[in-house]
This record gives sequence, C-alpha cells and structure tokens, in this order.
Amino acid sequence: MSDPNLTSFPRAERMLRRTEFSTARLALIGTAIGLGSTLLTGVVTLTPTLTTLGDRDARIAELESEASELRVENAAAEITIEGLREENRELRAALPQTVDPAEVPLLRLTRGGVVLSTDFHIDLASVTPDLGQSQYGTAGDDLSFDGKNLQFGFGGVSWVRTDGVVASYESCAYLTGWRQDRKLDAASLRSTDVCLRLGSGRIASIVVTDIQNDAVTFTVTVWDDSV
Repeated sequence: MSDPNLTSFPRAERMLRRTEFSTARLALIGTAIGLGSTLLTGVVTLTPTLTTLGDRDARIAELESEASELRVENAAAEITIEGLREENRELRAALPQTVDPAEVPLLRLTRGGVVLSTDFHIDLASVTPDLGQSQYGTAGDDLSFDGKNLQFGFGGVSWVRTDGVVASYESCAYLTGWRQDRKLDAASLRSTDVCLRLGSGRIASIVVTDIQNDAVTFTVTVWDDSV
C-alpha cells in the first residue's frame, strides 16, 4: 500500500522513503514479536514455578505424615521402655541381696587421701603407690577430673549411692549394674559411699572428701576380679 504523503517527492526519494517506512514497520513487527516471545517465555517460566510450589506442598504433606508416624512410634517406644524398666525392677527385687562369702574376691587396693588434679589420670586397676598416675589416659579403669566431674574411661562405670548401706563387696555387687555413665558430678559423691562397677567389671567404692577447682580428694577401694 502506497503512502499518499510520498507523491510529492521525486521517484528516487520516494523509493528511499518507502524502504525506510517498510524497514520501520518490520522493526515494529519484530519488536511486537519479540515482546510476544518475551510474554510467552514468561508464561512458560511461570508454569514450572507453579509446579514447584505444588511439589513443595506435596512434600510438606508427606513430611508431616512421616512426623506424625514418628510421634506415634516414639510414644510406643516410651511405653516399651517403661515396661522394660518395670521388669528390671522386678528382676532386681528377685535377686539375692547377699553374695556367698566364697565368691567374695580379695581386696585389690584400699587407698585414702588420693589427690587427683585436673592435669592427670589414674588407673583404678593399678596397684602401684600412685595408681599409675599419668598426664595421659590409661588403658585400664581410667579416672580423671575436669574441675567438676569425675570422668571414667571408655567403658564408663555403673554406680549408685549406698544411702547409708555399707559399701561392701556384697552390697556393691548387688546394687550396681543398672546404669552406665562416663561422668559423675564429684559434688554428688561427697561424704557418702558410692558403689562402682568399673569398665573392667571389678567392683569398687569411692567417697569424695574434698573438691577444689583443680583437684579432687577421695578414698577408694577396689576388689580384685571375681573369683
């Protein structure tokens, strides 16, 4: 279609202007197409986003369902644990509270006024005068002090306060074996007999007599291996 405004120009100039006009129209069409492509691209881009949101909602619902199932399983586990504890109490009550004198092993060591500083370890299995005191952990029934807790070796220790019961081999053999810890608050062991079943299986008793920031003082008795 011709542009009536171009009839007043010479032929060559009219041809030039038509070319420029056509070029401008093509550019405009190209721009429109580009815009359309951009818009279409935007639509295509949004679709995965919506899908991702849907996937996330589904995953959230799945995790909530799993969490609910785990809560039910946890509650069931707590009931089972309490049942086992009750069985342990019954079994413990059924055990003889005495040990045949023939089964009482010899004393391995009895030592009072043992001072253990925060820089050292001792071995409760040792019978040397310094209980194998070293700056490094021992391979036996290791004991160290961190300024607050008595720390036992990798096997930990089963322990119980005797609450007035004499900490003999018989009573300690009966009372221990029901709990296992690697750290004991030294203050909770002060001025009371505490029965220990060491990582080696030996029976022992300990009484903490003094606690400082950098050292703990105690009396310890260890029986030899069971006969």
